[in-house]
Amino acid sequence: MAVELRQLSQVIEHLDAGAEVDQLDLDGNSPLVRAAFLGDEGIVREFMARGARVDVQNDIGYSALHFAAQEGHAEVAKLLLAAGAKVDSGDLHGNTPLFKAVFGDRVEMIRLLFAAGARADIANKHGVSVEDLAANVGLNLDDYRS
Repeated sequence: MAVELRQLSQVIEHLDAGAEVDQLDLDGNSPLVRAAFLGDEGIVREFMARGARVDVQNDIGYSALHFAAQEGHAEVAKLLLAAGAKVDSGDLHGNTPLFKAVFGDRVEMIRLLFAAGARADIANKHGVSVEDLAANVGLNLDDYRS
């Protein structure tokens, strides 16, 4: 609950009292995944400093980087990538964080993920790649590659 309320001091208190940094909720979300979804850099930093696993995926295969990409939280994505998050991890449908960023037209995120080595040619389980998606929504991915 402290994560959802964005109360870093309470997060620290819970962790200091022995709360598990990677404890999953009913949807399989770790606290880091929830903090990434909210875009709370301070809480993300705290969880990572305490050893949170950056590539934990929830019940639908979303990692913290998937949520950061989907919501356009570039600073959180930078933290996750610097900590070794897999840039091309797929969710249950095979959609990567880049897929989420392109679908949401998150320009800064698209550029960031490309700079981190994201691939646009990986097809999801439905045979659709990021390149296909971009073409369907009218984005020229070359405009986002560095």
